[in-house]
Amino acid sequence: MRLRCLLFLALLSFPMTAFAGDTDEGGDDPPPTDAPDEDAPDEGAPDEGSPDESAPDEPAAEEGAGDEGTAEEAPPAEEAPPTEEAPPAEESPPAEEPPPAPEAKPEDVPPPPPKAAAPPPPVPVFSAMVQERARAEFVSNKDFAGVPDGRMKIGNRLRAGLGMSLGPVKVFAQVQDVRTWGSEVNAANGSEGTLFDFSANNFDLHQGYGEIRAPYGLWVRIGRQEVNWHGQRLIGAVGWTDQARSFDGVRVVYEGDSAGGEVFYALLLDRPTSATDTALAPQDQHLIAVRGGPRAGKAFKLDGMAIVRLDDLLPQRLATIGAHATGKIGPFGYEAEGYFQGGTSGAVPVAAGLIGVRAGAVVYEAAGLYVGGGIDIVTGDADVTDNINNSFDTLYATNHKFYGHFDRYLNLPVHSGGQGLVDGLFRVKVAPRGKVIIKNDLHVFGAVAPTLGTDGFHGIEWDFDATIKVVKGFTIGAGVWTYFPGGWYGTTVTPEFGSYALTNFLLK
Repeated sequence: MRLRCLLFLALLSFPMTAFAGDTDEGGDDPPPTDAPDEDAPDEGAPDEGSPDESAPDEPAAEEGAGDEGTAEEAPPAEEAPPTEEAPPAEESPPAEEPPPAPEAKPEDVPPPPPKAAAPPPPVPVFSAMVQERARAEFVSNKDFAGVPDGRMKIGNRLRAGLGMSLGPVKVFAQVQDVRTWGSEVNAANGSEGTLFDFSANNFDLHQGYGEIRAPYGLWVRIGRQEVNWHGQRLIGAVGWTDQARSFDGVRVVYEGDSAGGEVFYALLLDRPTSATDTALAPQDQHLIAVRGGPRAGKAFKLDGMAIVRLDDLLPQRLATIGAHATGKIGPFGYEAEGYFQGGTSGAVPVAAGLIGVRAGAVVYEAAGLYVGGGIDIVTGDADVTDNINNSFDTLYATNHKFYGHFDRYLNLPVHSGGQGLVDGLFRVKVAPRGKVIIKNDLHVFGAVAPTLGTDGFHGIEWDFDATIKVVKGFTIGAGVWTYFPGGWYGTTVTPEFGSYALTNFLLK
């Protein structure tokens, strides 16, 4: 009984010893497991074949000793699995990056824009003109007495001009030789001078100026130049004459779609004019003119204007102010102008005026048939003894185109006797295809302010002109005019007439 108890105690202690030695050196003991030991006897169940507790005790073995043959070694306890750790918190996946852009192929990459090339330098542009005009005229002496008489002459104009433009800058020079045929003389004996003309005494610079064109329709011209304002009523080049007119001055001009204007200055006379009048050095003559106004295409163009002539020698401070309007609407065209002239001329104050109205229409376009007319009124002074001058000065006008080809009134107020002039005009013109132009003008002239007791009727003039454009650059023309004088010239007066024929070569 005792021996059985000893064996039982040995069996109970062996697994504990074995377990205690089955540890890693220096390691922690593994945690106990909840699983039962399969080899341990079931608690509370009687071991089958074990001695009954009432049986006699067998002698017990010494503690710590046992029969190796009979002591059954308990198998090592099954290693418990490690305690399951809580899984780490699930991390949110990183934001999905956009896929990389496909690598551009060389042919898909647009080439860089080319660098703006520097603008090419401006290229000089040349222009040229040559004119040879010869005109044979019978010039009346305008005495209205007896058989019409006068003289024949052939006037000649030769011009050559050359211009060069470089960008906005232009320079133009024009020379001319003006003479009458047969005017060259041998000074030694007064005979013909075909072999003696080598001094170029009739050769002159007609125009010579520099010009610059600025943006927005603005341009400036400086130097000797022709100037034509409007219909040339007050400022014109007088192209009918062989020499024509030019000014030494400066023009600043603006021409836009809806407005235009100009400022013009000219030095008319620079004194002294000879070596003997040096005291007159500061007594120069100047012209200052301004114009400008609205534009509405061809239908309407209006210019208000002011022209001032200053002469320190006379003295003269003469101002002309007014307006000029012109336009064309379909076949109908018109021109109207009015001016007041004031200031002083010498010691006498001036108060004068001019009114002009002209209108007409193309009534048959296929033949270029134009019918029109108008009236001009230029004031005069009936009493030259009073203290005011009412005679209008037409300044630098081209009066040939206004008051008849007979040229009876080139200088107003001198040629009207200071009494003014009224001119009623009726015109019929035919211009088929522009190659042939035939014009008939009928003028009725009278004095505006005839002196007391005199007849104010000047007379009637009929002008006939024909022009043929033979080829480009060559034109021929001819004309005749007759003046039937009235009572203003006296009671025993006879008609006068004139005529001309010309050739005009103009290349440009």
